[in-house]
Amino acid sequence: MDKVVREGDGGRSIAAGRGPLVPARVPWGVLDGLAAVAFSLLVQGAFGLILAAGPDDLAAQLKAGAASYAAVLAAVWAMVRLRSGGGAAKLLGLKAAGLRAAISGCVAAAAGAAAYLAVHQAFGAVLYCLNMGWEDVPRQPLVRLIAQAGSARLVWLSVAVGVILAPVAEEVLFRSVLYLPLRARWGVLPAAVAVSVLFAAMHAYPWGTPMLFVLGLTFTALFESTGTLWAPILAHSLYNGIMVLLVRMA
Repeated sequence: MDKVVREGDGGRSIAAGRGPLVPARVPWGVLDGLAAVAFSLLVQGAFGLILAAGPDDLAAQLKAGAASYAAVLAAVWAMVRLRSGGGAAKLLGLKAAGLRAAISGCVAAAAGAAAYLAVHQAFGAVLYCLNMGWEDVPRQPLVRLIAQAGSARLVWLSVAVGVILAPVAEEVLFRSVLYLPLRARWGVLPAAVAVSVLFAAMHAYPWGTPMLFVLGLTFTALFESTGTLWAPILAHSLYNGIMVLLVRMA
């Protein structure tokens, strides 16, 4: 019988016929993951200051974002290489997955999408009870600037940063560097909840916190169900791409 023993999820579990699993043990710890998150905040602020990225300067904000994402990825890669001596891509979960894993990922994505829509509708009902509508909810500053971008260059720069760089950097940071050591210590569900809370908080957008939390859980479920970090990266990229398209069409 095709059985895989999985460790690091609050005990041992045997999954028959499962595809590749996420790394049960990684050579870095929770403090390393938290340090990586703190480093991402520091470099984002530093590049914002260097490029004088004001609240209404979309080009400077996007350039600062691109530079900080690149710096975070470089730092994470160096840290993993230093801790492990090699094989950084596999340890981070950047590997291929088979058809069975892809099917599992589609199921997880569908469940996550349903949960996201349910939370979105519930939040809309709360707004209605407060005599408010979605039009009364302020947009994220960067989203507002993207919606108002007057040149094709800025729109394409928004796509490059928001749809390519941000998903890769954020998934490596949250679903791999932070989640994996937490998973090994606490188990799957507590680690997924903790990382999703931090993921939502890091976006500094209180109005979107419930939806961002569900997104974080969905991306984690995709990682768990497929065994590859490329699955949440793809889902994250697709979500951001849809958001850019919707704000430009509004």
